[in-house]
Amino acid sequence: ERAAETAHRVLGEARAPAVPSDVPHAYRDKFLLAERAANGALTAMMAALESAGLTGDKLEQTRAWCAADDARAVTLRFESELKCTFLHTKDRKEALGPEQVSSVMGIKRTSKSVNTITEHFWDVAHTYRIRVLNGTDLASALTLQERTGHLELKTAGKERISPHPEHSVSPTLDVSLNGLFKLLKGRQGAFAIDRTAEKCHTPIRNKDCEELSKTFSLLRSWSMSAVRHLRRPLGIQQSIPEEMNRLDVHQLEVDNKRLFVPVLPLFANKEDAELIKDDDVFKLHEEHVKQLKARLSEIATSFPDPGENTKLLFTAQEASVVVLAEHLRAIAEMLELSLDFVEGMLRKQLVEAIGKEVTPDMIEEYMRYHYVKLFGPNVFRPFCYDIKRDGFAPEGSLTIRNTDSDSKEVATFVRERSADYSDDCAIRFKLSAAASVEMRGPQFVHGLLAHRFSSCTSMRLELSARARQFSCFVLMVGTLPSKDRFEPAHALIVQNKDCAVIPLLLDPLPSAKAFRDAIESLSPEQQEFARAMRAMQLQSTLFAVAVVEIKPQLEQLLKLPAGSLTKEIKLTQDLVRLFIEFQVPCDLMTYDGPEDASSEAKLSRVKEYVKNLMDMVAAEKEKEAAEAKVRMETAVRNRVIDDLDESEDSELTVSTTSRSRSSKSFRGRGGKGMQPMFRTMAAPASIAAPAPSRAMNANCVLEGFGGGSMQQQAQMMSMEVANDSSHIEADSPHEPSNIGDKRPLKRSRDGDDLTTVPALMDERFEEY
Repeated sequence: ERAAETAHRVLGEARAPAVPSDVPHAYRDKFLLAERAANGALTAMMAALESAGLTGDKLEQTRAWCAADDARAVTLRFESELKCTFLHTKDRKEALGPEQVSSVMGIKRTSKSVNTITEHFWDVAHTYRIRVLNGTDLASALTLQERTGHLELKTAGKERISPHPEHSVSPTLDVSLNGLFKLLKGRQGAFAIDRTAEKCHTPIRNKDCEELSKTFSLLRSWSMSAVRHLRRPLGIQQSIPEEMNRLDVHQLEVDNKRLFVPVLPLFANKEDAELIKDDDVFKLHEEHVKQLKARLSEIATSFPDPGENTKLLFTAQEASVVVLAEHLRAIAEMLELSLDFVEGMLRKQLVEAIGKEVTPDMIEEYMRYHYVKLFGPNVFRPFCYDIKRDGFAPEGSLTIRNTDSDSKEVATFVRERSADYSDDCAIRFKLSAAASVEMRGPQFVHGLLAHRFSSCTSMRLELSARARQFSCFVLMVGTLPSKDRFEPAHALIVQNKDCAVIPLLLDPLPSAKAFRDAIESLSPEQQEFARAMRAMQLQSTLFAVAVVEIKPQLEQLLKLPAGSLTKEIKLTQDLVRLFIEFQVPCDLMTYDGPEDASSEAKLSRVKEYVKNLMDMVAAEKEKEAAEAKVRMETAVRNRVIDDLDESEDSELTVSTTSRSRSSKSFRGRGGKGMQPMFRTMAAPASIAAPAPSRAMNANCVLEGFGGGSMQQQAQMMSMEVANDSSHIEADSPHEPSNIGDKRPLKRSRDGDDLTTVPALMDERFEEY
């Protein structure tokens, strides 16, 4: 907007430029706008470089280097280094307060407190230079800017510590000028877009504009880095209080943005799509040079003169370089904004013509609509299939969805192969080295043609399998290396309203052209190997999905009539459980009666076999539960006894001499009687309690098993412990003890049963 206002002021009201969106124009006019903006940027960039010192013989020499037939890389180089050298040390005395006057026996005495400060003086030197190089030849380099500034710094303290590194060299900044001078004709821009090129898609999306944008982007990065290096000595100089107010740093940041940049993608007027005339363009560039010179004159008067102030790091010369570098960056940014403006205007007009913004989902819907019209609904259709037998209700469904799209299923080209049960249509896969399975049934071949924008990621697909209630099937995914062989990589059983979602990780192969370009520079042997690998990949990476219904296979396996398990829900569930969970051999449930028996008789016989097996399984589970209960009780008892044994300086001694249930008093080492803590049972007692607390008062839970019924009996009580090593004794003179008088309860520990992990054997292949 500021550039348009300046152009309006320079050219006047009658010839004020107009915004393209307000002027009727054709598609080719957008190419002209892009070319005019690019040429304006090239001319402005050349004027800025001339202000930096690329003038006269230096300019002609640089142009000759770039135009030579054997032209080498012509680069614009920025170098800077900083040195810090010690000068000398000086002691300075500083009074801490006023003089003190005292009188002793009429004699006056004056005293004063003085602090001695040790100061170290340093010389900081900053050197920068801007040169144009032809290749790597430093002898013929053209110097555009160069200066070495000095500044004296001082530090205080007994130790001599340098304020900056002794020698610091900044990384060299290089940017190529070949692309810039190739687009210049004299001092004017000569950029043009080849509209007949195959890759020329829009006024911006073409090879010429891409190379131009890359050239200006590199110049922009170089300018930003150079400004960052030049601001380092400015910060050092501003750290001195005397120099802080001498530099008007605000001008470097604010006033530089007011410079006119003659990069204008505008038409000459609002009447017709006519570009700004060459005479007006020349006036605009004259205004640009005029403002640039005025800006440099302001810098020369606002900052110290480099000739008179050699003891400064940052002067008017460094400030001018900063201003020019910032202006180069502004020109590159203005060109980028202008090209984006033309492309954005084209995009906006397209959106207005369609009525909404086109998304990848809309492109997919558009292509699906035309594919159906071209091939028909039987050839191009969504990947969504019911898992069913003819004449029966579906067992579930199988779909492939695009997770990045709002559509439900992806649409594919389909070629259906009828259910031919001959050997030629059979597909086989191996369960193990000794067992294989042969499948016959309907077969479908699918082809997916994916469409996406260049800025979008690859399509993300997922395979979804759903089973209905009381239904089950086997889902296998893998590859199809040949027409009659299936290699499953994964398999799972989907049953009873399960929903299995499997992400499909697509690993696209390079196109034929990309593959041919990649192997072009390889040796003949390597090319032959690469072609063989690609042939193997193309043949063995065909993704395949196989679905096997379980009910029909169970009916064949158990020698039952087809469809006999359709309404036998419980029997089917029991059969699946026996096969999957318990892996029962099929011979134990297969019908083994007369072949001419009725369907009801065959089904009843199988039901009887299944019921016997289920009863046996239930009995075994009850037995295992009882054994697990005994093991748990034993483990709890042993753990409690271990906790009692591990208590510090304490030992529990049980003395039982009678089986009487009468309560006896307990005596501790403290000499005081204690209330009964547990009762002796008819059977040996089992104690289960938490570890005794070391506190003086502890709550113990003691569990006993009596009468041989193994029923737990717990009694909560409070026990006062005299000390940590107290003994609790019980006297019962009427019945002998099963454990033994005063015998400590100990648990025998069994060693851990550890298993070993088999070692992994690495197979080494012979290198050919």
